[in-house]
Amino acid sequence: MKVKKLMVWTLVIAFAASVSAQTKSTIEIKGDGIGFVLLNDVIKLFEEVAPTGGSFQEKISQGLDQLFREVRVAREQNQVDASFFGRYNRILVVLKLVILKSERGKGGPDPILDAVIVREVNQFDDPVKMSEGDVIQGIGTVAGAVATEILSLKKHLDKVKGQRDQ
Repeated sequence: MKVKKLMVWTLVIAFAASVSAQTKSTIEIKGDGIGFVLLNDVIKLFEEVAPTGGSFQEKISQGLDQLFREVRVAREQNQVDASFFGRYNRILVVLKLVILKSERGKGGPDPILDAVIVREVNQFDDPVKMSEGDVIQGIGTVAGAVATEILSLKKHLDKVKGQRDQ
């Protein structure tokens, strides 16, 4: 029980710290449109859960489920492009897998989930590549990769917006 809570708390803190350090200001992705809102919602989910304690895993899991539904609706309504949808979905998958892994409660390596987490993280535009052994020891690496991918998606949205404005 303590190991799984520690693992998720480490993810929450590392993720919030990674985004904060990379944005060098308050944790907010500025821009107009549903894509920017969705990026901010991932960040807010972790910011809101970090100070609350309690059953944070359940809150994060429910929040991720809601974000899955929202991005799917945005894609169906053509409010986000296929690239954004796929990359954002991958962020949510990685975060959900880390939560699922911690909910199993064994605290030891889980080769099946580790392999999937590593595969998904290695699909990010992040130059840091992970191996299966990195997942338990490298939860900060996962959080940093997610934060970097969020910032990369923000650049993608800026680029798409710039192309539309021309």
